[in-house]
Amino acid sequence: MEDSTSFAPRACVACRKLKRGCDKGLPSCSLCTRTSRECDYSEISPADEINQLRTKVRELEDSIPVPSHATGIHVAVTDTSAAMRNKFLQLSLLDSEVLDNSGLVPSPVDVAVPPSVLDLLGDVDLHQLGTEYFGSVHTWMPIISKRRFDKLLGSLHLSLSAPAALMLLGMKLVLEKPTDLSPGQSLLYTVTKQFTHALDSAGSFSLMKLQGKLLIAVYEMGQMMLSAAYLSIADCARQGILMGIHDKSAPQLLQQPRQWVDWEERQRVWWLIIILDRYISMGSTHRPLCTADPSKDSCIPSNEQAWASGEMLPPERVYLSSPTKETASPFARLAQASNLLGRVIRHVDDEPSDPQEILYEIQILSDALFSLLDLIKVDSLGREAYWAARSVCYSALLKLSDSHSCDSFPEEKSFDISAAPIMRQCTDISLQIMKRVSTEIVSMVQMMDRHVQAKEADQFSPLELHCIYRAAATMAWMGLNTGDEQYMIGKGICIEWLGFMSSRWRTAGRSLYSI
Repeated sequence: MEDSTSFAPRACVACRKLKRGCDKGLPSCSLCTRTSRECDYSEISPADEINQLRTKVRELEDSIPVPSHATGIHVAVTDTSAAMRNKFLQLSLLDSEVLDNSGLVPSPVDVAVPPSVLDLLGDVDLHQLGTEYFGSVHTWMPIISKRRFDKLLGSLHLSLSAPAALMLLGMKLVLEKPTDLSPGQSLLYTVTKQFTHALDSAGSFSLMKLQGKLLIAVYEMGQMMLSAAYLSIADCARQGILMGIHDKSAPQLLQQPRQWVDWEERQRVWWLIIILDRYISMGSTHRPLCTADPSKDSCIPSNEQAWASGEMLPPERVYLSSPTKETASPFARLAQASNLLGRVIRHVDDEPSDPQEILYEIQILSDALFSLLDLIKVDSLGREAYWAARSVCYSALLKLSDSHSCDSFPEEKSFDISAAPIMRQCTDISLQIMKRVSTEIVSMVQMMDRHVQAKEADQFSPLELHCIYRAAATMAWMGLNTGDEQYMIGKGICIEWLGFMSSRWRTAGRSLYSI
């Protein structure tokens, strides 16, 4: 009879892990003997085994080399209650009733500002940053409340929220001028974009975060990073819609404004999204806009002085359907111009099949744009704040006319022979618009040139670049076909101005390659 003492009372550790049959031989089982492995018959509790596995996983993770160029930013959520509310927000996108039935009020997720962001902001005189920003960018893009910015600076000794940090980075970024480096290689740009993605992943949303992302998009647009700008603007549109600032009847993820100046700031942010969405799309065709056309009862931005001073009583509201003779602020005129640009884009992309209807829409759109230009000229009295609105009107007219400048050529468009007179009329009107608008743009550029003798290029917006580029290209084409030297002179004036503006906006200089 075999001696039972020559066998172990249990399978060895290795066989148990491998789920193999163990012969329990002493001092070593046959499997451990064949693999020259130490045979361990000790008893391990399930908890100890799990702890061993966890330790092994940590050791394996620590053994993985981290590339020296890895600079990803991670943010930590510091408010567990806000995180819970954010979970309900995620569910509400599957079923809108979830958030309503939860009884929770959505609020921004509080996340810690990473060291790389603090390092960048630590080197900045934020009071000087505000002075430079509000003295330049804010004059043509007033979407950040100066009073709220001053209040933010006064509370920085207490804490700095992640959305506020992103907004400050955006303000610094949009003031950055071109260098020998590619814009995408800028440390400030790289860290800011990584921070933006980290906040998105954490589920953070707020008006300041959206303002920061819009400033990033403007930087990309002005520094010839147009594909990045195209995607950034679409992202801003989605976030604005998610928060409900596009429509008061939509689910609202922001707290109710306490006063009209807060409500006005939200409206200005949404209007800038509409403006940028149309501006970035007008150079191409059949790329649908990310934002719907505003309704006729949409409020346009109010008086800038009343908003900046924080008056308790709001000024009389002006709507898109208000009489055209109403006096409006520069940003309000820019909103009106962009609304018309959106209508031109939709006309070009969804052109009617009836020639008579095409002619009618050309006349209606061009008349509306020229009427708005007349109002802007009266309102502006040469002030640079209105040049962006004026430029967008010119861009819309050139896009409209360029689309129909060859309508009478059968090689370009096929049409019934009976419609030939109407199509020729479309071509004639378009050519007249191109000549008139190009001449007016040259006059505007000469006015800008006189103005810049007293001020720097920082006062000028990237929204002014497209129409000047299109005017130069149009005059080059007309000069080539007519031999008129005046067109070539006008082209030269536009090219010289774009060269000057390249010191502020890289897009100005790079656009010269296409002329």
